[in-house]
Amino acid sequence: MIKRIYSPMLIGAQSKIFDDKNYVYELKYDGVRAVAYLDALESETHIINKRNVRADQIYPELKDMHLSVQKSCVLDGEIIVLNHGIPDFTAVQKRSLLTNPVKIEIASVNTPVTFAAFDILEYNDEPLISMPLIERKKILKENVSSGNGLIISDFIQGDGEKLYHLAEQYGLEGVVAKHIESIYTPSRRTNEWIKIKNMPDDDFVVCGYIRKNNGLISLVLGQYINSYLTFMAHVSIGISNEAFRLIERLPVSDKCPFTVLPRGHENAVWLKKMPVCKVSFMQRTASGKLRQPVFRGLRDDKFAEDCVFRG
Repeated sequence: MIKRIYSPMLIGAQSKIFDDKNYVYELKYDGVRAVAYLDALESETHIINKRNVRADQIYPELKDMHLSVQKSCVLDGEIIVLNHGIPDFTAVQKRSLLTNPVKIEIASVNTPVTFAAFDILEYNDEPLISMPLIERKKILKENVSSGNGLIISDFIQGDGEKLYHLAEQYGLEGVVAKHIESIYTPSRRTNEWIKIKNMPDDDFVVCGYIRKNNGLISLVLGQYINSYLTFMAHVSIGISNEAFRLIERLPVSDKCPFTVLPRGHENAVWLKKMPVCKVSFMQRTASGKLRQPVFRGLRDDKFAEDCVFRG
């Protein structure tokens, strides 16, 4: 059924909130990015995550999303877990890391995911990526119905401040502003898509860890600068944290991944296979270091090479 594979288009800019009639504004969902390939005639739903890995088996509750369309289509969206109507990244992160079929089936009932679609890339086998965003939004609304684990992401045009303050009120991650004339460029970052966040966060490479004496683990975080993996910060998690139990089982290396060993890291355990994690923080210094970082969870929808320091 899948004729063309699309890597998601990426946000390329950050900004403070603004109003502009040439932009549409939608909530920034705290979840896992994915592309859904739906075919009503073939009764098929396929989900491919940001790493171009099939994820159908991880989210069995989404297997009937094709019932929400009359013809074949390709949707860009976010896999989320709603907790009292609020996206819960920790919950969806736990779901994405499950591999045991029995545990996956139980989780699909206890903490079901939802696919929030915000763009349509194909309809009836016709690519739409060269069309302006506002036209794609219209096609999405007219031809795809909510239900069967699928919802259509709402948006407003021009009034960004109103939506942003609503996101603040409910403790949501923020909003995304998208230019109404923007075409869809797979796998590329574009300044026509802008994120405006309540509390900043970023993705980091977990390069290793240091054991502390108080039952805590200090994860050593890095990002790429000019293709070189560079030390950025630490973030603490508990030794009993489920994420650390996964990290602890990864193969270790006797070599520091940084060009220069950072001071105070002589006893660090370095990882040979380095996962990616999401970290929130209050502020970033001029040198890129984090103030008051908070570990949000591991994510399997990104490669280490995706973690680039953008200043």
